[in-house]
Amino acid sequence: MPIKKIITDKKGMVTRHHRIRACSITEELDGEYIDINLTSYANKAIWDLEVAEGENLSYTSMAIRLPLGDGNISKANLYARIRAEIPEFAGATEE
Repeated sequence: MPIKKIITDKKGMVTRHHRIRACSITEELDGEYIDINLTSYANKAIWDLEVAEGENLSYTSMAIRLPLGDGNISKANLYARIRAEIPEFAGATEE
């Protein structure tokens, strides 16, 4: 279910595969939010190696904050919302 899209960050790092590492719900004065830690990899082989070896091999990570909305925090829903609500991921596909 991870997201596949070529993204170049501010440092010029090019990544292609992105997955949710962690998320939490935060309550602020102006509402409730989902804070998502999205990790990114240069290619799927590096991600597969991380899974096999249990070591963090991600190239970069980004913090994403979305309004809680309907409260559905399933990974499938969060990936769909990232693709729909975060401009950098518009047009991304599921891995």
